[in-house]
Amino acid sequence: MLNEIKLKDLIVQNKKGIVLSIWWFFIVMAISLVFYLTTNLFYSSPIDVRDVEVNSLINKAADCIYYAGRFKVPLPSSNEPYTINKDFLEENCNFIFTDENYENTKPYYLEVNIYKLKPKEGGLTYEDNKVLTYIGGDEGLKIYCDIQLNPSKDEKSKDNDYSHLPLCKNKKFYAFSREFLSDGSRDEYIVEIIGGISKIKQNVKE
Repeated sequence: MLNEIKLKDLIVQNKKGIVLSIWWFFIVMAISLVFYLTTNLFYSSPIDVRDVEVNSLINKAADCIYYAGRFKVPLPSSNEPYTINKDFLEENCNFIFTDENYENTKPYYLEVNIYKLKPKEGGLTYEDNKVLTYIGGDEGLKIYCDIQLNPSKDEKSKDNDYSHLPLCKNKKFYAFSREFLSDGSRDEYIVEIIGGISKIKQNVKE
């Protein structure tokens, strides 16, 4: 009698074990299926990392031009004409605008504009008082940056998709010279940095 009870208990335990094994099998399969679908969806979706790259370019340029409250570049005097320098960013800021995946072109563009603030009725202005510009990379990207960053009224009214064009970003910040003028004031500036990057085929999927 005792042996029969033990045998029945053993059969019940075995059945429970089989049921649990089946459930665990389905749970593992379900988790694996979810993982596979999620991974496949992630890698098949368009992933555009150009935004991170172009912001990195802009921030690096900002630190090279003005850091810790001090200009790191020579500023022109008031009687010097507006100048454009196309070598400074590569030679002094250690920018590399080439890419091994783009043999015949440079996929990056940088433009640094330094404006000097001047008095205007009711305040200050700077937009028509550019004193210095640094340019580096592929200047062919400039036109795309102008379209995206300075759209016309017609362009603003449209829902434009620039995902299949070179990506452009810009940043502006206030800066001042360390030297005091005779009246105790200091020259004030607005620094504008424009960054552009192509790499369309690598980052944007159809």
